[in-house]
Parts: sequence; C-alpha cells; structure tokens
Amino acid sequence: MEEQLISFETAKLAKEKGFIPKNLSISWKLDSYLWLCELQKWLREIHSINVYCNPCQHDENLWYNNIASHIPVFTGKYEEALEKGLYQALLLITSK
Repeated sequence: MEEQLISFETAKLAKEKGFIPKNLSISWKLDSYLWLCELQKWLREIHSINVYCNPCQHDENLWYNNIASHIPVFTGKYEEALEKGLYQALLLITSK
C-alpha cells in the first residue's frame, strides 16, 4: 500500500490517544498529518487492535473495514475505508 496521509480529525484523536509518529518530532503539531500505515502498525503492536479492510463481495472497488464490520463502511477507496477503521479503533482506546 502506498503511504497516505490521514485527516486532521484522525490525527488529532491519535495524538490524544498517545500516538507519536516516528517521522515527526516529539514537539509534533496538532495540524500535522500522519501516515496511515504507521498508525495501523502502532494500533496493532501497542494496543493489539488489528485494522484491515476487505473488498465488498459484489464490487471489488468497494471496501469495508473489520472494526465497523457490523455496520460496513463502504467506500470507493481502500485508504478511505482503512482510515475510518483506524478512527473507530482509536475510539476503543481508553487511556494512553
């Protein structure tokens, strides 16, 4: 997967949950963007939350993530579905 920047809302929540990207300094600014794959790895390795996406059975151009699979989030792009899943996973973290 090509590295993709995440939205401001997801970056803000990630910072609140204790995520500090390796490619930025500790004095990371709130409006900075983070890499999807780095956040995905952090959730998996630090919090044991594995976020991944699967294609829709009826349309290979639509994706849904496993975190919101009870209410699938369909989208036209893998990265969009992944980010929505990452955001939902961050909401599951109760402390830093």
